[in-house]
Amino acid sequence: MTRHQEGYIYRKGSWWYVRFYDSVVQGDGSIKRVQVARRVAPFCEQYHSKRAVIPLAEEFLLPLNNGTLTPESTMMLGLFVKETYLPHVATQKRASTYKGYKEIWNEYLEPRCCDVRLREFRTCDGEKLLAEIARQRVLSRNSLKHIKSLLSGVFKHAKRIGTLNGTNPMQDVSIPKAAEGQETYAYSLEEVTNERYII
Repeated sequence: MTRHQEGYIYRKGSWWYVRFYDSVVQGDGSIKRVQVARRVAPFCEQYHSKRAVIPLAEEFLLPLNNGTLTPESTMMLGLFVKETYLPHVATQKRASTYKGYKEIWNEYLEPRCCDVRLREFRTCDGEKLLAEIARQRVLSRNSLKHIKSLLSGVFKHAKRIGTLNGTNPMQDVSIPKAAEGQETYAYSLEEVTNERYII
C-alpha cells in the first residue's frame, strides 16, 4: 500500500514546486521508487507564500495518494506506442493498416511527443501538438482528424489495459483550420484510416 504523501513545497526561480516519491517505469521495464519534483504554480501575487500553494500541491498529489495513478502510467509515450500499442494493432488489423499507422506515428507524432510520460500528457498538449503540425505541414482537415484519432487510440488502449485511468486527454482536442486540398506528404492519410476510427 502506498504511503500518503504531503510532498515538500519549495520555490525555485519564478515557480513553486512540489517534491514527492513516485514509482517510475525504468528503461528496462522495471519499476523503481524515485524522488521527483513537478511545478505546481508560478510565484506571483496569488501564490506568494508556501501556505497559498499547499491546496494546489494536495490536489496534485491526490491521484497518487488515492491509487488512481499506476506506475505503468509513468512510461514514455513513445515507448508505449512502440512496445504495446503498435504490436496490438499488428494483431488486430491488416498488415497494410498497421504499416499506415506506423508511418503516421513516425512522420507526425514521434518527433513531437515521444518523450512525454503517458500520465503527464494533457488536453492542452494535444491541442498544441495538432496546431504545430498544421502550421508546419500542408494537410487537409480530415488528415488532421486522422492524426488526432491515432493518438486518441493510443490513450484509449492504455485505459483498456489498465495503464491509465481517467479521461482520454485527446477527447476534447479541437481540429485546426486547414485547407480541403490534398496534402503534400506522399503517403495518403485517407488511405490509412479507411476503417473509420483507429482502435
